[in-house]
Amino acid sequence: MADPLQLLDRLEAAKRDWKGWCTIESEPAVFTQLVTDFGVKNCQVEEVYSLDEESLASLEPVHGLIFLFRWKQDRDVQADFACPENVWFANQVIDNACASLAILNIVMNCADVDIGENLRSFRNFTKDFTPPLRGIAMAEFDAIHRVHNTFARTTDMIDSDATLKTSASKKRKAEEADSDDEDGVEDVFHFIAYVPVDGCLWELDGLKKGPNKIGECTKENWTQLAAPRIQDRITKYSQEEIRFNLLAVIQKPLHTHLQKQARNKALLEKTERQISLEESLEQKSHVSDITSEAPTEPDSVPGELEEDADNLRARMKSLEETRSRLKNEIRDTEARIVDEEAKATEYQEYAARRRYDYTPFIRKMIEKLNENGILQAQLE
Repeated sequence: MADPLQLLDRLEAAKRDWKGWCTIESEPAVFTQLVTDFGVKNCQVEEVYSLDEESLASLEPVHGLIFLFRWKQDRDVQADFACPENVWFANQVIDNACASLAILNIVMNCADVDIGENLRSFRNFTKDFTPPLRGIAMAEFDAIHRVHNTFARTTDMIDSDATLKTSASKKRKAEEADSDDEDGVEDVFHFIAYVPVDGCLWELDGLKKGPNKIGECTKENWTQLAAPRIQDRITKYSQEEIRFNLLAVIQKPLHTHLQKQARNKALLEKTERQISLEESLEQKSHVSDITSEAPTEPDSVPGELEEDADNLRARMKSLEETRSRLKNEIRDTEARIVDEEAKATEYQEYAARRRYDYTPFIRKMIEKLNENGILQAQLE
C-alpha cells in the first residue's frame, strides 16, 4: 500500500508539473486567496449582490469589478483599436486562465495598490508588449501559474485535458468568424474586468483584441458608470438565465478599520491630554480668583474674567463631546475589526478546503467499502 504522505507529495508534484490551468469558481474567498498569493497587499474580493448606488458605495474604495457570465458570441462590431500606453491589458491565450487574467487586468492598472515585487517586475517587463504577447508572457509566468493551480484537483486536471472543445482559442475563432454556431461552448463561463484608469472606465475582456473604453469617470463615480454596462450584458440573455456573478476587488476592510482605529486612539489620547490641561487651567483660574488682590479697574476686570470662564467652559464642552464621539467610534470600529478578522479566518479555511484534493480519500473509501461488502449492500 502506498504511503499516504508519499501519495500527497506525488499529487502536489503533479499539480506543479501540469501545464494546464484549472477552472476557478466565482467565490470571494478563492479570489481573495489568489490576490493575496499573487503578492498584492491589502486587497480583498467581495461579492456584489446589487448594482444600486448604495450597495456599491458600501464597498468603497473599489479598485475594480470582475463580472462572470455564461460566454456566448458577442456579435457587436468592435473596432481593432490599439491598447493605450497607460492601460495594462493582456489577451487570454490559454484555457481557463480568465479568472487570474481578470485579477491581473485590474491590479496592474491600480497605481495606489501595492502589487508586490513579482507583479511589479512582470508589469515593467511587459509594459511595451502588445496584449497578445502579454497573454503569452502570463501563460509562461510560473509565479501566476503555480498559484492559480493550487486550486486544481485531480478531476480538474483530467477534465481540463479532455475537454479541448471549450478552449479559449475556439471561442476567439467564433468571435472572429461571426458564426451562429455555439455548440460545445454552452456551459463555458468567462470573467471580464472593469477598472478606472486615468479618468476613464475600461472594460477589459481578454478575448477581445483590445480594451473597450466605456467613458470618462472619476474615482468616486466610476462604479455607477460600470453598473448599466453590466446590466446591459445581463439583459442580453433570456429571463431564465440567472448564472451571473459580480465580484469587487476592494481595499481590505480590516486594513481600513485598523488604520481608523489607530488614528482615533491617537486622537483620543491627545484629547484626554488637552482635557487634563484645561482642567488644570480651570483650577488655577479658580484659585487665582479667590486669592487675587482687588483689581485696579473694578468695572472692567470682572467682565474679562467672566468671558475667560465662558471660553474655558465652551472649550471643555467641545473636548468632552469629542472624547465621547471618539470612544463610540473606537467601540464600533473594534466590533468591525472582530467581524473582519472572523471573515478573514472563514475565507482562509474555505480556500484551504477548496485546495485540498479529496479524490484519493474518496477512492480509498470506496475501495474499503467494496472490500468489506458494504458498497454492494448499499447499492442494492
